[in-house]
Amino acid sequence: MFNSYLGNSPTPLLFGENLKRDMEQIEFGVQFLKSKDVVALNIPFALDRFSNPIPFDEPEVVFRGVAQALYEEERDVRGKRSDVRKTVTNESDFFEKGVRDIEDLKGQDPELFSPLTSHASPHAQLVLCHFKAGFGDPDWERLLIYAWALSRGGYNIGRIEWVSLSAGASFSKEITKENLEEAGINLYAWINQILQSDFKPEAGDHCSYCLYHSLCPLMEKLGEDLTISDSDSLKNTLQKTVAFQEGAKKMKKLADEFIDREGIGKVELNGYEYASDEAPTQIRLLDREAALDTVVGLPDPFKFITFKNLSELVDYLPEEAYEKKEKLKPVRRFRKA
Repeated sequence: MFNSYLGNSPTPLLFGENLKRDMEQIEFGVQFLKSKDVVALNIPFALDRFSNPIPFDEPEVVFRGVAQALYEEERDVRGKRSDVRKTVTNESDFFEKGVRDIEDLKGQDPELFSPLTSHASPHAQLVLCHFKAGFGDPDWERLLIYAWALSRGGYNIGRIEWVSLSAGASFSKEITKENLEEAGINLYAWINQILQSDFKPEAGDHCSYCLYHSLCPLMEKLGEDLTISDSDSLKNTLQKTVAFQEGAKKMKKLADEFIDREGIGKVELNGYEYASDEAPTQIRLLDREAALDTVVGLPDPFKFITFKNLSELVDYLPEEAYEKKEKLKPVRRFRKA
């Protein structure tokens, strides 16, 4: 959407049943931005534990984020609902040129991405604008915290706005100095609570797409012997097991994608090799009755018969034809709670 607004080819969209809807939402967002005096897009902010603004990549950062858009306040927008909507008539216009990452645009117009650019008057009140593609209520608390963080960097924000691309409408709220101070107090309290607490990671499905396995305590001491002495160590061990399983799924998927892309056959490892099994030939029975007659006539027909549904078959068998045995060991597996 930002690329389209800036006059560059946007990120390609997947052709499908939702393509028209997606392009209409992009066009609504573009027309919305064009109707505003935009000051900046994709504005990074970062605060230390005392809520002081510091460079985005500093190790002392405890709260960082990227605000989507700032535009200069209009005098006649109070309580106004935006009705800007324009249907896309020529989809090919969106796919004419190669895609350029929005980061590359900074070289063309650095001011558009810089704090307090010359696009804004020195004392102008700004609107912090957040775009949402899906449905849902506005997240005012998030926008207030973002507004507080930006105000620490010198932005004079007097309104926050939630733009629903799905609904084709925008909703805004005026904010006061007191609102910002309250958001800052809440943020400061949360930061201190986090810094003073012992947050232990919990394994789950999210481990399969986590980007921080190398930093995760659950992934530490893989080569060491594990001991279970009480319920806590039991839970910790099982939590690690879940993390390893989900992490292994992610790593195997990445490896398979690379192998398929590069056409690699077999990978030699220390003590192992990673390769594909030969795909078995599929055989499908066309005449089931003829096949059954053939099997029954063989010397050892049960060699070719596997009863996968014995629990149903026993309802038809005489009692002397089968016996039931309890499993010596229960089968345990992870299930989502």
